[in-house]
Amino acid sequence: MATNSNSNSVNIASLPQAQLATSEDLLILETQNGTQTIQFQNFNVVRTDVAGNATVVGNISGDIADFGNIYTDTLQANQVLSNNELGTSTTYGYYNQFKTTNGVIVSAAYIVGSPEYLLLLNLFSTLSGNSSPAYKKVYEFNTVAEIPNGRITSDFIYAGSFPNDSSGNSVGALLGGSSLYSSYFTITPFSEGTTTPATPTTPSLSAFQYINPGPGSDYFSFCIALPSVNSTGFATKYGLKITYFYN
Repeated sequence: MATNSNSNSVNIASLPQAQLATSEDLLILETQNGTQTIQFQNFNVVRTDVAGNATVVGNISGDIADFGNIYTDTLQANQVLSNNELGTSTTYGYYNQFKTTNGVIVSAAYIVGSPEYLLLLNLFSTLSGNSSPAYKKVYEFNTVAEIPNGRITSDFIYAGSFPNDSSGNSVGALLGGSSLYSSYFTITPFSEGTTTPATPTTPSLSAFQYINPGPGSDYFSFCIALPSVNSTGFATKYGLKITYFYN
């Protein structure tokens, strides 16, 4: 029972119920020092130390929590968002294109025709075209050709240091003496860091020569040529690869 200033007994159960507690409202506490009050704004249901760090015993539930930083051993969530982008869940499979937002994967897809796909496809095509029961080695040459604005061809490109096959023949002589030598050349638009636009026309080999001045010093010389003048306003680059299999 509680008493008012006139010492009339009041049953607190009969008092009207408050619909909302504000910071200045008082709570009655029965303490070791007697009956005292505490403002609602100072009422704390968690343990705090002298620095104000709180420790919660048990579970916390609610609708919204806003923290500057969270450090946790285990995080379980039905949904994870980063910058309002929802993380994605995918089935087992191979994905080669991802979008991440602050470490959360928000999309994943497989893109046919991606760079590694094209490299594997070109390699498979080359291997299939040169398949043989015999073990084969490979001679590979890589470079980048640049066709300046206003020109049709690149500068001359030189390839050498050819190995010998099992019969002692130079791979350069085998490749250069073949009427199908151009089939061993792959020319593709080149991108270096940022996209370098390429002309819409397809380049080809030009002025190809096989030079054999002496053993171990043979080489190719050739250019990359366009069917018409490069008028794009900038130099265009092409990646060039020679792949030749031999016994």
